[in-house]
Amino acid sequence: MPYILQMRLQMEALLAEKSRLGNENANLKRENQCLHQLVEYHQITTQDLSASYEQVIRGTCLDFSSPTSSMIEAADNEDDSEVAKTTPNIFGFATSLDESCHEEAGMSK
Repeated sequence: MPYILQMRLQMEALLAEKSRLGNENANLKRENQCLHQLVEYHQITTQDLSASYEQVIRGTCLDFSSPTSSMIEAADNEDDSEVAKTTPNIFGFATSLDESCHEEAGMSK
């Protein structure tokens, strides 16, 4: 009789271990599936980013050289002409800072 009781206890222990391993396996399958989805998402976003980055690089010519004085003057002249074009002189006020400085200089002379 004790032999049958010992076999029964071993069978219960094996069934409990089988159940525990089944639950652990199910948890690992879910975790694995989530990791696969995460990798897939990362690959998709990386491809999108690299494609858009390549488009930006191809469409952009970056110049990191220092601007020359003639380039700075040309940019200043463009800014002045844009202000003068976009700002109407309705009330006779100066339309740019340069004009107001010239007017003040003319008044003080």
